[in-house]
Amino acid sequence: MLAYTKTKVLLDVGDYIQYWMYVNGAYETSFLKFIRNNLIINRGCIIDAGANVGSYTLNLYDKADYVIAVEASGSNAAFIQSVCALNHIKNVRVYNNALYKSDGESIELFVSNDTCGNNSIYKTTGYSEIESVQTLTIDTICAENGVNDIRLIKIDIEGAEYNCLLGAKSTIERYRPIVLCEFNRMAAEAAGYDLSLLYGFFKERDYEAFLLDEHAQRLLLFDEQELEQKYFANNLFLIPKK
Repeated sequence: MLAYTKTKVLLDVGDYIQYWMYVNGAYETSFLKFIRNNLIINRGCIIDAGANVGSYTLNLYDKADYVIAVEASGSNAAFIQSVCALNHIKNVRVYNNALYKSDGESIELFVSNDTCGNNSIYKTTGYSEIESVQTLTIDTICAENGVNDIRLIKIDIEGAEYNCLLGAKSTIERYRPIVLCEFNRMAAEAAGYDLSLLYGFFKERDYEAFLLDEHAQRLLLFDEQELEQKYFANNLFLIPKK
């Protein structure tokens, strides 16, 4: 049973992410706790970009009018759909697509043999199979769903974050949602860009970046120079300036 929504779910504890969902009722519990307790959502739309097996989607669907979960892995997307069906969850829509800067491209997804959280459209070592997946942009998804009130976008897609944002420019500029985005230097380099480019996307749009103090459950203003660390990897909250 999941921590925040008491959703019933059958998990594979041999998988890293699902193991922690089993132990704690969620993966990345500190971020979910902060979102639930401190961000005023309660309605509108949440977009879960890189939904994996649904730790965020399935622990936040009660905080929004609806959640759009986008997941490139066919098995992961099907898993979320099955959990929603089992628990009669009606306000989650699942897309089995790779988020990108353009629609309709057929690209390869390298499926990790370690954990489903390491699947990537950028070739790395340690993958067991390759899936073909169609690309889609957040802007197109929002247009298809008539979205006009986006409160939160969470992005964790193993290096594809920048291309995802290029396909979400209109949405972010129009609705200015809070964004929780992974910044991972190694994943970015595998995708062929520097983290400063990802950071600059938000800076150009008048967003401020914050780290979460997970113990104190408070946000700390982020120092851009930290991005220069060789192995920098963290989730940042990007919040529009007033």
